[in-house]
Amino acid sequence: MKTLIVIVVLAFGLAASLNLENFEEYQKHFKKQYRTRAEAAHRASIFGRNLAQIREHNAAFERGEVSYKKGINQFTDQTQEEYLEAIHGLPKSDKGLKEKYPTDLEFVNFLRSKTNVPDEFSWINQGGVSSIKNQASCGSCTAFACTAAMDTCFWRASGYLFDDLSEQFLVDCANNHYFGEWGAFGCNGAWPQAYFDYLETVSGGRMQTEQSYPYTAADGRCRQTEQGWYTGARQTQWKNVFNADEEMVKSWVAEVGPVVTTIYASGEFGSYSGGVLNAYDCCNQSEDPSCSYQNNHAVAVVGYGREGGLDYWLVKNSWGDWWGDNGYIKVKRGTGHCGMFGHSASGPSQCA
Repeated sequence: MKTLIVIVVLAFGLAASLNLENFEEYQKHFKKQYRTRAEAAHRASIFGRNLAQIREHNAAFERGEVSYKKGINQFTDQTQEEYLEAIHGLPKSDKGLKEKYPTDLEFVNFLRSKTNVPDEFSWINQGGVSSIKNQASCGSCTAFACTAAMDTCFWRASGYLFDDLSEQFLVDCANNHYFGEWGAFGCNGAWPQAYFDYLETVSGGRMQTEQSYPYTAADGRCRQTEQGWYTGARQTQWKNVFNADEEMVKSWVAEVGPVVTTIYASGEFGSYSGGVLNAYDCCNQSEDPSCSYQNNHAVAVVGYGREGGLDYWLVKNSWGDWWGDNGYIKVKRGTGHCGMFGHSASGPSQCA
């Protein structure tokens, strides 16, 4: 415990000593490299405009006019258009695709039968969530979200939180695997269903370790080894529910484990740093049934609660711990905000 306290204090001291509002320090901290002085000046100009918007927004947050804060991160030197292009992680969606597959009614009825679901819950507080990772420039958000859910499932089965399952294993080895018409395409994005189905039908529920199959943030050939399998647990069952309602998902998170969903990671999402995201540039699935068709990112829901008068989902992201609230984001719950659960909810339902 003493060691943990020292590490936290040192980390806080380091953060306090940085002045990321200074563009040169920002550039150094995030290892930004620009090809020419003209490009550097252009990025400094964009950074300055975004910084002004962050300050203005946070002043409104302090006045209680908005529910979330903004902060400086790796995207602050990008335009909104560049940011949205950079974070792509889902293939294009056929608007009729999800209607072609039946929902697991037995699982849905099981979740709806739960009457004592707590008002607030967090797998982080239970000690079952692995550390924040960074997908870097590869569109591998779905691999990271699915692996986050597997981390918790394996922990529940074994009693040990193994923090080094390999996302690259899914990116490479499940490339071009399909669950029906929901496919996986490496750094060009993937649907969660394709990865969970791959684990069930191809790998025997097993995953490679990070040590044996390290992350490269690029597409590669499948290079799994027999010695590289994690042997502490395996996935024995997974579930997928299309058009999942949020009360049902609440039971799923509390009773079964983290849930993987797609989301529209809007411009407001990209600059989030605290509070509950209730973004003007996000639609609500409850008001617009086509809301989720603009989704461009996948995340793992690891809890839920209430803050500042708003119900929220606690979401684990894959953009490093300098993004958001130490790598997490709280998204308004109850309306399918930013398209959450508009496509489906997926996750391992049992590991052994």
